[in-house]
Amino acid sequence: MDRRMCFLRALPLGLLLLLAAAGRGVGAPVPAGDVPLDLAGVVNRGLYDPIPGDGKGGWSDQGPTNCITRIQPGLLEAGGLPFDVLDPKQHGGRAVAVFNGANCATSLSALTLKVPQGKPAQVRALYLLHTLVWGGGDKSFGTIRVNYPTGPAVTFDLKVGRDAADWWGPHDVANGQVAYTENNGEAKVGLYLSGFELPVDRGRPRNITLATAGGPTWIVVAATVSSKWHPVRSAESGPWVAQADQQWRPIDQSDAQVKAGTALDLSFLVEPGPAGKHGAVIINKQGQLAFADEPENPVRFRGAVWGLDWPANDQIGAFVDQLRRGGYNAFRLGDMAPFLMMGSKEDLVFNPVQWERWDRLLAALRKAGIYLAVDLSSTGTLFHKAMPWTAEGKALHLSTALYFDPAVQEEWKRGVRMELEHINPLTGLALKDDPSVIRFAVRNEPGLQFQAQWFWKDGKVASPSGQLVLDHFRVWLRQRYQTTAKLSAAWTTRDGDRVHHWLKDGQTLPTVAPPPLYGTGPDTSDLMRFFLETEQHTYQWMSQYLRQDLGVKAPIVDYNNTVTGEAILARNACPLVEIHGYHDHPTNYKSPGSHQANGSLIAVSADIVGRLASVRQWGKPMICTEWGQPFWNRWRHEAGLVFPAYAALQGWQLLIQHAWNIQMRAEPITPFRVGPDPVLRAAEYMSALLYQRGDVGASPHSVAMRLDAPALLAQGQAALGLPGPLTHLALVCGLGVQVSGTPIVAPAAPTHPDLVINPTGGDVLVRIAGAEEAVGGPADPRSVQAAEHVVAQLRRTKMLPAANRTDPAAGIFQSDTGQLLLDRGKKLMTIVTPRSEAATLAQKGQAVDLGCLSATDHGAPASVFIGSLTDRPIPSSGRLLMIIATDALNTGMTFTDATRDELVSIGRLPVLLRTARVTVSLRHEHPERLALWALAVDGRRTDPIPLHIEGDRATATIDTGRLRHGPTPYFEWTVQAGNPAH
Repeated sequence: MDRRMCFLRALPLGLLLLLAAAGRGVGAPVPAGDVPLDLAGVVNRGLYDPIPGDGKGGWSDQGPTNCITRIQPGLLEAGGLPFDVLDPKQHGGRAVAVFNGANCATSLSALTLKVPQGKPAQVRALYLLHTLVWGGGDKSFGTIRVNYPTGPAVTFDLKVGRDAADWWGPHDVANGQVAYTENNGEAKVGLYLSGFELPVDRGRPRNITLATAGGPTWIVVAATVSSKWHPVRSAESGPWVAQADQQWRPIDQSDAQVKAGTALDLSFLVEPGPAGKHGAVIINKQGQLAFADEPENPVRFRGAVWGLDWPANDQIGAFVDQLRRGGYNAFRLGDMAPFLMMGSKEDLVFNPVQWERWDRLLAALRKAGIYLAVDLSSTGTLFHKAMPWTAEGKALHLSTALYFDPAVQEEWKRGVRMELEHINPLTGLALKDDPSVIRFAVRNEPGLQFQAQWFWKDGKVASPSGQLVLDHFRVWLRQRYQTTAKLSAAWTTRDGDRVHHWLKDGQTLPTVAPPPLYGTGPDTSDLMRFFLETEQHTYQWMSQYLRQDLGVKAPIVDYNNTVTGEAILARNACPLVEIHGYHDHPTNYKSPGSHQANGSLIAVSADIVGRLASVRQWGKPMICTEWGQPFWNRWRHEAGLVFPAYAALQGWQLLIQHAWNIQMRAEPITPFRVGPDPVLRAAEYMSALLYQRGDVGASPHSVAMRLDAPALLAQGQAALGLPGPLTHLALVCGLGVQVSGTPIVAPAAPTHPDLVINPTGGDVLVRIAGAEEAVGGPADPRSVQAAEHVVAQLRRTKMLPAANRTDPAAGIFQSDTGQLLLDRGKKLMTIVTPRSEAATLAQKGQAVDLGCLSATDHGAPASVFIGSLTDRPIPSSGRLLMIIATDALNTGMTFTDATRDELVSIGRLPVLLRTARVTVSLRHEHPERLALWALAVDGRRTDPIPLHIEGDRATATIDTGRLRHGPTPYFEWTVQAGNPAH
């Protein structure tokens, strides 16, 4: 943890706790005043969960990549206190107490712990080592009742955000300090230490009862009573404030508009306009995006996206120039409806001033050769005058009503007709006829399972939208079951002698409560059936209206987020697949209290990449219109390597980092605002070459996970994502799904995957010379062994060469092309292609040799990239762009402590760039003629960098903290005509 940045520390009050994250082992000395309580008789689940959603546990029953796996049984010291972590091998597989909750059903509602007699001599405090799953909000999650032989009991009401918080992205709360953390395969997770002071005038407690409130899933790992009382505090209490110093220096972004002809001008990647000159964008017979006049040639787009603050009319030209110089050949119009309604005085009446700006921008984009990805209705306000961020707009909830309310559906039809039939006077085209449109999205992020997180809370209705959905779900249940008795029978399951009734006592068809959104019982399965039928029907009438009534020609898509089985099935109605996904999404944007886990993307095997890849349907185009490792994640320098490289390996055809990708003016960094962030803006240059230019090759092989809708729903798997270990195969070869059995099916091109997996049954089929050979598979497809089995088949059939280093158990994945390598344990990713090379350097002293570029890190974690700016490979190129990306924060940006997990204040200009000290060596045909320059953010050359020439290599040690013009991520190598390197 870097403590050199200036930060403020509160004065310690009482004893400061030293938080430990490693077991001390059985037999370690225990202070006489501290006595761990015996949980052996009350624990009900293990630490590890092999199969998610089977109702058996362990942990929260979310599978092997979403449980505690690294904690050591025995005595664990936290805050100077001993806690006894049970060994599941010695207790029938059980080690923790998992209470019944809204999203995780167990039989445990309360437990009682005995207090040993005589030890300690006096009981002044109770301490818990515990955590919460699905632990959002500020509700009560349980109670503690300390019972005494005489006199009243002492009761504590436990609150989310005070006594504990969610185990994902753990952060200190008032009475809950993070005492243990690990990366569990999906995120940084952890346990909390909470303390409760007991009165000393009532004698020794007889016992202690813990009871759940039934909302978040409360998990108790250990408990200790003590003769000492001290309030729980962290060792790093007090705010942490970003200020300029030797490691964090202001970066000059006063003029960030890239100058023509500089090394940051990537306009050579954008074909001269107008966009649409090769005909409309179509889906060809191979299931790929192509132009109508060149149907055999698949096309690839890299896009930018902007919010509602589009440029004024007199700035549109400069704005579009910057898009071209950024190398963008696509632009997502993500807020069309609210933009056109902004300033309007009447619903369904577009503001003519906004229409003019719209027409001017679209005409300029089309002329510049930049294609359009259009969202017809992106918010819950649809075509109302109320803006989405206002209280009036938030109260409308029209995104949900659009599924059920005929009046809202008619409003949507009227609004999109106006959008699509309006003739742009500068192009002479209506949007529905414009060949520069890549695709129309009917809505943005509309999936019911996704939206239900806000309109249903802990199994209860939380908004009018939630009541509307629940009312329609109850009608659907009545049509399916007719009587409560039949519903109850359908919602009763048996596992041996164990009988589980999923219909709660007293509930009937008209009063059914919302089932868990991510459960595996028959109640959740029926909810997923309802969601699936509703979503596919809604997409069907929307797309038919656009096609048949309005004559739209471009591909039409919906359901662009969520990676659960139900969402994958819903997309089977669409002719192409669109997805959004993030690593370490801030919990509440830039507001005080917003959290990030601050974990490395590579350290969790780039998990989000695999999950995004797993929704791809073979035979259909795949596009990703929002991706990100957002500000202020301290490892986001990884983003420019991981996302673009694997998108290229997978052959996706549109890629957009979200959002505000270019910078028109100096402003502080905020989450999802790429342009002002030197780290994520640098990622866009890497993306342009690795993905858009195609430096990283697509995998020649394909693995398909076969999903049959009725079977997936019957097995209770539709509410969950596909097996994490199997999705990691996206780091090795092409990955997607084959879907069957949904009510509505869009045509797909015929495909013949090399391997076919049943992700719920474990069997694997290998395609050999056109025939399928069954090769079996592990019983648990959600285990690492399942991925190892598939990799073994890839090797056996020569789809992976013998030298390929892939080892799923070790967290090592090498692509079948040999160009990409990810090593989870080392936080290392390397990319080696003829025209680009790159690597992440996670720690001081780490060195890599990529072939042409070698680099050694002497300072902060960084990503190092080099790419040829010509059509020549690196050793013979006359011009190369090099990037050294680290971290950046705003001046005065404040966090609750040095972990930088919880935001207090977003800060102000200037932006501070973390300095880097890296030795780089470049192998080149003419090293003696090379020159190296630091570049300003607008591409102009600033400081020359001295080079040392030896053999065929030029070497430099770059210290960005010592550059005369300030730190920068950008450097340019050039071959000087007749001038020796300096």
